[in-house]
This record gives sequence, structure tokens and C-alpha cells, in this order.
Amino acid sequence: MNSIYARDYFVDFTRKLLAVYDEEEARAIAGYVCAELLLIKWQQLNIIQKELSNAEVEHFNTILNRLLTGEPIHYILGYTWFYGLKFEVNPNVLIPRPETEELVDLVMNYCRQHNITTPTIIDIGTGSGCIPISLKKNLPQAQVYGVDVMPGAIATASHNARLNKTDVVFIEADMLKTDALVTAIKISQTPIILISNPPYIAQKEAESIHDNVLKHEPHTALFVSDGDALLFYKAIANYVHSTLKQGDSVWLEINPLFAQETLSLFSNLSTTNQSSIINDLSGKQRFVNALI
Repeated sequence: MNSIYARDYFVDFTRKLLAVYDEEEARAIAGYVCAELLLIKWQQLNIIQKELSNAEVEHFNTILNRLLTGEPIHYILGYTWFYGLKFEVNPNVLIPRPETEELVDLVMNYCRQHNITTPTIIDIGTGSGCIPISLKKNLPQAQVYGVDVMPGAIATASHNARLNKTDVVFIEADMLKTDALVTAIKISQTPIILISNPPYIAQKEAESIHDNVLKHEPHTALFVSDGDALLFYKAIANYVHSTLKQGDSVWLEINPLFAQETLSLFSNLSTTNQSSIINDLSGKQRFVNALI
């Protein structure tokens, strides 16, 4: 077999990905594979004359063939990075997004500003466990729970807690059943910080979503009925009403299309009249915060 250099291979790798992805995303995926598996950044390919072995070429070709079916790179590799930590991901859970890292950062900034070190943190709809594990890693004295209705998600989140050496309690429960949540979560520390990134994409939005999401990521964690787009936020509001007290707080990732409607659910619960919509880094109305 003739010598194949990493630069030449990944230029061709990127070109082939254009059959599925636009140029920017194809280049980003190729760069991610290169950085994760070769430990070489895309910008270094012209400098480092790395020659690929036959085994490496075969491995990268296998990855490429799976990518061309639309399978997400993070499922192919079996992991992703979130808030500086490594998380296993599989089709049981959503792949964590950068916007959710922003949500974690908002909570961390709030805790630093108010010198909160021993809260009870409850993540409803935990998926991979990326939110509660990241918060526990940075607030080691916090009492932290993650709740999800799917057994596969609970298993993945529990594995990720062990992987990241964090003590998070994961509970299999339906967020739509408030009484079950109240019974399952035993709170012994205050204040309570409730955080959630529940399903919020309306079915009518599906046509604008790339196939690598539609065909591979769990729809139960993504979509909500067009007829009740705020279903899960209403359930969370019920739990807040029954459990949280003055001094507690709510932090939510939301659908920008329903930002004002979501805010109104929680502004009515804020005894301090402190509730707000917060934009993400791209300027979209992405988060709701309510100080109870």
C-alpha cells in the first residue's frame, strides 16, 4: 500500500462528507476525528507529516462509512466532552449541546455570586447525566439528583458518574408525575437549585432538523406534541409549586419560539418577582431563570 499522509487523507475525508453535510460541518467533523484519534489539530496537518498506517486508514474508513449514513460522530466514537469532562453517549441519550454547557455555566456563576456551596441540585430529564455530574464535580458538597424516565438513560448516566468519580443519585421517574418526584427525591440541604433541559422541540419543527439527529437521537428526549408544546415545563412548574421555597431557584433550557409563554409559567411562582429570559451566545432566547 502506498504511503498515505494524514493531511491528504483528511482532505479527501472532508470532501466525501459533503455528500451529507455542508462544508463547515464536514470540516468540523473531520477536524474532530483528527484531533480525538490522532491528537493532531486540523491546523497542524500541513506541519506534521503524519503517515497513516494501514490499520489507521481502515479504522478511519469505517468511521467515514458510518458518518455517510448520518450517524453522529459522538455515537460512533462512543463519547463526547462536556464542561471539560468526558461522557459516554449512545442512542439512549441525547448528545449534549454547547447551549446546555451555557446553562451549567449560568448555574455555576449564580452559585459563585451568592457563595452557594451546599445546595440540593435536581436535574429533571437528565439523559447522559452531563448536567448534574458537571455541577457535582464543581460543587462537591452539593446533594445532587438526576431524574429520567428511560432506564437506558439512567444506566448511561450512572456509568458517567462512575467515569467522572462523582456521587450523583439517579432516579428513574416520570417528570409528568409530580407526586412521584416529591416522594422519590429526599431533600436535606438548601437552597434547592432545579435545572432542566426537557424535550421542547415541536413536531412541526422536525422538517428543519438534520437527519443525523432525526434518525439517530432519541425522539422522546427531543420532541413534544404541537398541541402542548409546554407539557414538560408545566409539569416542572407543578413540582416547583409543591416543593421549592423562597431562596430556591429554577434554571431551564427552552425553545426560543415559546420563550415568553415558558417565562410566564415560572414568573407566577417567583415570590421575589425575579424571573427572566436569558439569551445564549448566539443571541437566541434560550434560558429561563426564576428565583423563588
